Amino acid sequence: MEDSEIRSKIEEEISQVISTLGTSASQHHDFVRIVCRVSPYCGQLLLQDSKRLHRVTSANSQRPISELLEDIGTHKSTDALDDALRRVRNDEFVRLTYMEFASRAHAEVGRALSNLADAALEASLSHHYQLLVEKYGEPSIEGPYCPPYLAILSLGKLGGQELNFSSDIDVVCVYPSDKGSVGEISLHEFFSKLVVAVTGSIATVTEDQFVFRVDHRLRPEGASGPMVNSLAAMERYYESWGTFWERLAWQKARVSAGDKLLGERLISMLQPFVYSSRHNVIAEIQSLHQQVVAQTKLHDSQSTNLKTGDGGIRSIEFFAQSLQLLHARRDKALRLRGTRETLEGLFVSGFLSAMEHRHLRESYDFFRLLEHLLQWQKGQQTQEWPANEVRRLELATRLGVPTDELQVRLEESRQKVSMLFAELGTTPQSTASASIFLVGQPGSQQLNKACEEFGFDPQIMSKNITVARTVTNGTFSYGASSSELELARNIIVSCSSAPSPDHAFGGMVRLLGRKSWPALARFLRQNSAGLRLLTTILGASDYLGKMLVDGPNVLETLTAPLLRLGSYKDRWASKRKEETGDPEAFWNELSAFKHQSVLRIALADLAGAPPSATCLRLSELAEDVLAIAFEFVRSQSEERYGALTNERGETAQIGFVAFGKLGGRELGYGGDLDVAVVHDAKFSEREKYDGETVVARLVQRVIRGLGTLHLSGRIYEVDMRLRPSGSHGTLVTTIDSWRRFYDGDIETWQCLAASKMRPLHHSKVAALATTLAHESARKNAQQRPSKFIAEVREMKRRVERERGGHELAFKTAAGGLMDLEFIAQVGELFKTNIESSTAESLGRNWQDANLVTNYWFLRRIEMNLRLVNNSSAEILPKRDKLQRIARSCGETSPDEFLLQVTEIMKQNAACFSLFTQTFDHTSST
Repeated sequence: MEDSEIRSKIEEEISQVISTLGTSASQHHDFVRIVCRVSPYCGQLLLQDSKRLHRVTSANSQRPISELLEDIGTHKSTDALDDALRRVRNDEFVRLTYMEFASRAHAEVGRALSNLADAALEASLSHHYQLLVEKYGEPSIEGPYCPPYLAILSLGKLGGQELNFSSDIDVVCVYPSDKGSVGEISLHEFFSKLVVAVTGSIATVTEDQFVFRVDHRLRPEGASGPMVNSLAAMERYYESWGTFWERLAWQKARVSAGDKLLGERLISMLQPFVYSSRHNVIAEIQSLHQQVVAQTKLHDSQSTNLKTGDGGIRSIEFFAQSLQLLHARRDKALRLRGTRETLEGLFVSGFLSAMEHRHLRESYDFFRLLEHLLQWQKGQQTQEWPANEVRRLELATRLGVPTDELQVRLEESRQKVSMLFAELGTTPQSTASASIFLVGQPGSQQLNKACEEFGFDPQIMSKNITVARTVTNGTFSYGASSSELELARNIIVSCSSAPSPDHAFGGMVRLLGRKSWPALARFLRQNSAGLRLLTTILGASDYLGKMLVDGPNVLETLTAPLLRLGSYKDRWASKRKEETGDPEAFWNELSAFKHQSVLRIALADLAGAPPSATCLRLSELAEDVLAIAFEFVRSQSEERYGALTNERGETAQIGFVAFGKLGGRELGYGGDLDVAVVHDAKFSEREKYDGETVVARLVQRVIRGLGTLHLSGRIYEVDMRLRPSGSHGTLVTTIDSWRRFYDGDIETWQCLAASKMRPLHHSKVAALATTLAHESARKNAQQRPSKFIAEVREMKRRVERERGGHELAFKTAAGGLMDLEFIAQVGELFKTNIESSTAESLGRNWQDANLVTNYWFLRRIEMNLRLVNNSSAEILPKRDKLQRIARSCGETSPDEFLLQVTEIMKQNAACFSLFTQTFDHTSST
């Protein structure tokens, strides 16, 4: 079959679905085309239920899946429950297919599918528990447990929240104890019946298929063991009989449904078993891997199994789990469940090089995408990539990628993973060949050849090595000891595997001259993971490299634990044991805390975290640091002036209102904090000072403290020019003055600014101020739509003339970030409620889902320019300097990267024009 025939076949499938669905399909044309192109099976699901398309494209579909299933609890019959579960499952599968193939949101889709499975298990468990209680009575069990007295624990991909469309869900069920009763049957009989009933509702095949296949074979004794065990029986089994592969399985254990306390107790109980030292981890993993690959080849030697074939998904999972078992016994921060987050944790901890991490993460996401593409042709469970060329051509066409390109990438990815797995447990490169860098003459043919081998630029390396050798008593000096020379060789090897070897070694040379180098060198000699982490940071990011080299606490930063839970305020509280009251010590400590937190966020970013998650983390950090600073300054102010009160004699409220990217929870690296301060203070109870003066002084001290150059650098620059009085008026605003200002007519730019406004720190006075501003902005925009849109267009033209004349001005040129922000802001002002996030506004107000993807693509460029080049430029660098930015955004070719940027900006510009035209049409009618 020719390429043209396949395209015709696919177009015919799509046309048939669109024609059958009629008007509803035309309203969501792009959605239907994408879903039906990649998945004939999803086309069938849309045709089976005429209301499905409306449900999956409505705003209601974005609600948490647990809310979507809450009405299931009202179903009295099991048949009604089962029908409802399958309807929601099929709806969600169609919606997530679009998310997967429209925006490549691999991790989000895996989590959403896992949330669906959790919610389905919970709904089924609740329903069948009540039925059994009605029949046999309520179980009587001693201990701190709650109905339904059963925990359903998930393992495998569900445990790691990386479920795919055709995954089985691997579950193990546990109840608290056999000591107790339930009517005329034993507790074990009761819970066995419960597990069978729950499994039936989830896994039984009906005319609407099933929700998920349920696999209980990972339970104690496998298929021959009981379906459910007591807590004591589970403990006895794993203490006496637990095998190595069961350790791997329980690494991913998570409570999916039922009694959370009981499930968490079992997981905690099994931690010593999972992370014991009684196995040779590398040897056991390699043995398991060989068995899996051999079984796959025996089954079918002609096709490539994306999951179990050599260099496939299972190879990546085994690689990550082996390093996790080796290191997580001591480092509990590495006790992670998902493969993606485990790879991220290993990279951030220095146990994976940047190159290893990039290959594994990109290959994993690529394999999972192909896996979903395969499974979604007929809705079947398969990972077999076909040997048949026609089938490959069809799949590549559905994905929109040339067949040859797809096949080459698949083979290259498998080879890279296979090589990495084969090197597991070995030293990646001998340091002996690095000795030339210690004795070779800069510029010599011998040293230049070594530079080529290790990936260094000969000219840059000659300069760096010359400087390194001149550092008195330095690691690279001629009088260095044998242990120092060994460290020097290790530094060369580690830098060679960094994203940019020259930047990595240049950063190390700058560290050589620091007073703290002897202590850092001792640490690096004993800690290869720490050395790998340090060179990765220096080679990946000029922004982080400068932060490390210029900061006073490199060693403390490298050894800081990976704190993943709780707010940054909680982390600050746990870190700062003693309150000294010394302002200088406070600001220096807060500066170090902020920079170390940014480093951890940026490392997750480099490890592949989506820009939306990075921006959210940076915004949460900024909000919490601002709160910490404000609370410190206010406490000191109250010692001097007494507590501020309002006119009712109550403690005065002082609230921060955020604008811009902080308001939208989309802050980038190095971003200013755009805020205003609103309060209801009148007097100080001790000295009777004017409240507004005290609040203004308090805010000035916060701004000065955050903006001063401390030992670890400035904390944040605070910008208050968006306050009602502007840059020349009073620094703070009473709530009465704020109300008066927003009761009047406000200018267009102030309406747009208000659309990004949100209250910080759960402040009631800031929340009231935000509501007043939102109402005023909406009223002013909606009363004069034509004039408002005309003024927005003029603002856009003025910015383009002044700052966006260059075609690579990705922020301010036509189709840049500014266009998308205008679409989001204007769209919000003509809605009932204002959503301050640009991305969420674009998704809510504009049907073209590509705009959200385009927004985050351009934001990644903006953030990577800061992260990689330490630049806040609004224009992309010239082609010869674009390689690092292109690579950081996932493109190896600068030319391909520029083509992608140009195409995206064309789409955005067209959407901006169409968007504003809709307002012209509305106002004329």
